[in-house]
Amino acid sequence: MQKIDREFATYIAFCLAEIANGKLTLTDEIIEKKKDEGLREILLGLKSLNEDLMLRKKEASKIIKLETQKRKLHERIILEEKTRVRQLKMIRDKLVLANKELSDLNHVTSHELQEPIVSIISASDILKQDYYKLFDDTGKMFLNSLNQSAIQLRSQIKAVQDHSRLGGELNFSEVCLLSLIDNVKTDLGGVMNNKWVRFTIGKMPQKIQCMPYELKMLIRNLIHNAIKYNDSDIRLVNLRCKSRDHHFEFSIEDNGIGIEEKYQDQIFNIFRKIDSRDGIGIGLSNCRKIANSHLGEMWVRSKKGSGSKFFFTIKKNLKSCMIETE
Repeated sequence: MQKIDREFATYIAFCLAEIANGKLTLTDEIIEKKKDEGLREILLGLKSLNEDLMLRKKEASKIIKLETQKRKLHERIILEEKTRVRQLKMIRDKLVLANKELSDLNHVTSHELQEPIVSIISASDILKQDYYKLFDDTGKMFLNSLNQSAIQLRSQIKAVQDHSRLGGELNFSEVCLLSLIDNVKTDLGGVMNNKWVRFTIGKMPQKIQCMPYELKMLIRNLIHNAIKYNDSDIRLVNLRCKSRDHHFEFSIEDNGIGIEEKYQDQIFNIFRKIDSRDGIGIGLSNCRKIANSHLGEMWVRSKKGSGSKFFFTIKKNLKSCMIETE
């Protein structure tokens, strides 16, 4: 190897410094102009080293940029999650307070209303028992109407009390769905065992997180209505469930009397009846409230004279959706 003179060494040192600073600009043309073969070999090596370092620097810069973006995104997600949790806690606190105020108001109102109604029923019962013969036909008709209206009003007040309590405490637990449905069938008793009722169940999730008592009430009400509002010789009731991304979607379909389109939203209003059969018109309102308490929805598809299909959804993993308020 040729002896490296001071100028040679100075130039190499300069190139190394430029490489360190990322400013080296060596081209094949510049290298070829060097007369010393040893210098050209060294410069070619430095050029290759510089290109490799520049490539690694670009890759490192991309990695740093991605890591920075990742960190900022993570920080934003954490901030948004904290904000969301804080907002939801505030909403939950307000709902808890509103439910308490509503419960207190409901208790006071119901108690205040019950007393005069009980007095009316008692007085009308006494009149019917001891003085009924003294009334003419018109008087008897009014007395009977008074007694029945008071009894119905008492039932409505109790129904409002029960309705207001639904969803008051969001205590979700995991239950076996088929066992819950079996309990519904037991509650409905002889109605389910009649030869003119055919009840079928599709594939169901094995476990579900819910408020068992309320979900049981929802399913029982829908099945009972499917049988009650049905004039077919064979009354068909089909219970199905589909697993969606974030919800379970249930449906109960019947071959009953059906519902006109104009009434299909009104039927979920409290005390809204579209049929003269027994009942006070609060069952479907209870059902929708129960579905809402499970972070779901409820709706119906129906055609007058062609049966109805009621749908309701229940959010999956309800326990994880609960927010501690302590």
